Amino acid sequence: MDLIEEPEPLTAPQIAGEHFARELQGHSRIYAEAETVVILHDACYGHRFSRLKTTKSALSMIVERPERIHASILGASAAYVRLGGHHAAGRHAPHPDRNQLTDPPFKIRRSERSMDITSHCVTNVHGTAWMSELQGMCHGAPEKLAAGAKELTRTSVPGQKTKEELHQGDLYLANESLQAFQGALGGVADAVDTVFAASTKTKRAFVAIRPPGHHCSADLPSGFCWLNNVHVGIEYAAQEYGLTHAAILDFDLHHGDGSQSIAWERNSQNNAKRTSGKPTNKMKFNPDIGYYSLHDINSYPCEWGDDEKVQAASLCVDNAHGQSVWNVHLQEWKTEADFWRLYEDRYRVLLDKAQLFWSIIHADSGQKEECSPRQPSSSLQALMPASGRARECRDTKSMCPRNFMLGSLKMS
Repeated sequence: MDLIEEPEPLTAPQIAGEHFARELQGHSRIYAEAETVVILHDACYGHRFSRLKTTKSALSMIVERPERIHASILGASAAYVRLGGHHAAGRHAPHPDRNQLTDPPFKIRRSERSMDITSHCVTNVHGTAWMSELQGMCHGAPEKLAAGAKELTRTSVPGQKTKEELHQGDLYLANESLQAFQGALGGVADAVDTVFAASTKTKRAFVAIRPPGHHCSADLPSGFCWLNNVHVGIEYAAQEYGLTHAAILDFDLHHGDGSQSIAWERNSQNNAKRTSGKPTNKMKFNPDIGYYSLHDINSYPCEWGDDEKVQAASLCVDNAHGQSVWNVHLQEWKTEADFWRLYEDRYRVLLDKAQLFWSIIHADSGQKEECSPRQPSSSLQALMPASGRARECRDTKSMCPRNFMLGSLKMS
């Protein structure tokens, strides 16, 4: 009698691997809709510290690294398992006999899009001259790095203002940095298109990209941030979909000094046009931007007590002179109950101020309190939390159906 070969028993990792492979394949189904999409971009791995002969102590200070993409993917995977019930005793627990596809709790998509840093959506935020200079620095970085030279050297033009030196400790370029910058912006543009498309069910997007952006001002990178991804995303939405207002919720250990600076500058330009005379239909306005930040006042960029930085990180202007800016400082807490007390008493005001920003917009435009229809128009809004630490709060969903959580992966 021939022996019947027993099938090799499947292991738990094998069952789980096959289960989630089917899940991800199912994301390509047209009818597999979800209200939230997570967007990844492989080009973001290419930006890495590459200087030769760097000491271990100097390397230990480079906390913004490609590995943060892995941390983001791990977090998204854990959320997918819990929210979708794909865990032991869950409603869709992995099992060798379960092959039925389910609607995903959120969709995961890999973007391959690239946005040139000299395109209008970028230069309208950062200027043509600085973007051209950055492009040249990126092209020249491989040769300089191979020779052991500094890749961040700037050349001042005779007769013009001397260019500010770039900080060598928290700024760096690599062979693939330009592809990473442009890929990150491409991922943001994909998120905007996904949420603003008239036929989509998607209301929220989380874009897991690096390098981060909220320390980058209009013409000066800082704090590992080379381009302000959020503001470029707002400008892209304005050009493509007629967006007129945006609120940035920036939850991070560090104050987003660059994001606040750009918002202030663009709002000031709008206010000057409105107060200079009677606005006309021919006048071109930037999107009006509200900026709301939760951060530690004793951490970067305020750790040395610089008056200008501390004042900016403490600024509160409640819809005056075209500005809506509100900063709240993190407080110490020991228990979860302590945290929720702080949330109700101190932190929630950021959401209240953002909600007031929206209500004033509706009042000025004669719209109803609820958000506008999903068709492109001049009254579109976007809620764009800018930090990789941002966690979607239960109260943000009531503000507007177009929510962007831009994971800049600048966790400290």
